[in-house]
Amino acid sequence: MAKFIQIGRKSINLDNVDYIDMGKEGSTTVTIFFGGSENDKNSIKFSGDEANELWEKLIEEEILGTSAPRP
Repeated sequence: MAKFIQIGRKSINLDNVDYIDMGKEGSTTVTIFFGGSENDKNSIKFSGDEANELWEKLIEEEILGTSAPRP
């Protein structure tokens, strides 16, 4: 069964995530990259409060460890 998380008005299927980029140190951006489509460059970028909310949910879902550097 697919595992979804909700960030703002976006729902993300965690089963389709290829990798997560935290952005540069000091920035508050997180980009999620997805595979399994015709265009391998599909991504969603989060910034500010949404990036922080996403980070917290990824820790809750044990996708990231609690020691992961914050965006």
